[in-house]
Amino acid sequence: MSMLAFLPWVSIKESIVVEEFELIPYLRDLKPAGRGTELQGILDRVLAPYYFGDQPIGSATLIIANDNNK
Repeated sequence: MSMLAFLPWVSIKESIVVEEFELIPYLRDLKPAGRGTELQGILDRVLAPYYFGDQPIGSATLIIANDNNK
């Protein structure tokens, strides 16, 4: 099962690695996967229900747990 962890109240400009986690900038329609890509479309649809005011959030920080046991 896949899981997406994100911080809708935090926006960063560049990826940051903290211990076993990577924080990745999210911008609707653009980051992290690129305009028009399948992955970007999936992320945009998953985050679409989360609103700021009357619009879906336009930016956030995605959290990825890196597997350091490889």
